[in-house]
Amino acid sequence: MTQGDTSITIIDPEVERALVEALNTIVPQAIGLTFHLDVTVYDDGCWGPAELSSLNEGAEIHILGDWLGSVVLRFSKPLALHLVESLFGDACNNLQDERVDEVIRELVNMIGGNLKSLLGDSCILSVPKSHLNSSYRGDIAGARQWLCGLYGIDGHTLHVSIWVNEKDPLEGL
Repeated sequence: MTQGDTSITIIDPEVERALVEALNTIVPQAIGLTFHLDVTVYDDGCWGPAELSSLNEGAEIHILGDWLGSVVLRFSKPLALHLVESLFGDACNNLQDERVDEVIRELVNMIGGNLKSLLGDSCILSVPKSHLNSSYRGDIAGARQWLCGLYGIDGHTLHVSIWVNEKDPLEGL
């Protein structure tokens, strides 16, 4: 696979199946080991715009190299606060708390880092970015949603999607 050539990955059902299985392993492990929370993997891994509208917070990390794309998390404010409380042991009521930003960015970094190792030998991660208090839509410019997973965590929902770039974002620079 050459840099920017994502067509092999998109049409290869073996790769797609392996990534779905990996995603459904990586997310529960990352949350279970880090936050000591149980995660339910839902069979219906992708929500449409109507369902996603309730998940206003998000985070993303981009993967560059042999494979070009992004990992996007969508979640609710209560889930973000619950993750911080689970990790630090004390209540958190405010998304402005810097711990929320750190926890969310680290979670997308863990998931993205594990997935990147499956997407090519020469992939690197961008700096993770959180979108808190922003009515985040989770769209990545120049990319399309390819795969997703839906997870339950103590009554909250986490939507994780993998986006594939239609072209190299650095092309023409």
